[in-house]
Amino acid sequence: MTVAASPVCSWDCALAIVGVGFLWGATNPLLRLGSKSTPQVMGDAQTLSVCRRLLAPLFDLTALLMNWRFSIPFIVNQSASILFVMLVSRYPVSVVVPCVNALQFVFTAVAGHLIGERMLDRRRCMGVTTVIAGALIMMTSDALNAG
Repeated sequence: MTVAASPVCSWDCALAIVGVGFLWGATNPLLRLGSKSTPQVMGDAQTLSVCRRLLAPLFDLTALLMNWRFSIPFIVNQSASILFVMLVSRYPVSVVVPCVNALQFVFTAVAGHLIGERMLDRRRCMGVTTVIAGALIMMTSDALNAG
């Protein structure tokens, strides 16, 4: 029995992959920036009691979440995680996971460049182009359906 050739990923699948990759990738540099701007709540670990040392991660997490520079990108990032789970349940995992992860790196590089974190030099631009080409091949290749 032969199956008619159809694209691995429809337009709505491709847009969802790009959307989740963008949300994850664009929020990564913002999360790094927001976590750097959060003051450390606890003092020197040597002088603190055992109870305060055990609670220190909770205090640090609370301080992070109270900082809007961290919490807003965090909420967007976690919303993208929910969309990713929905995407994986609806479309082929062998296409969705590598494409989303690859595009996440692309958008992290671009967003990092836009906020002044890392500059996009010629090598990074070639890498971004190669990753985009690979993601496009993954999304449109009929060879992945054979098997």
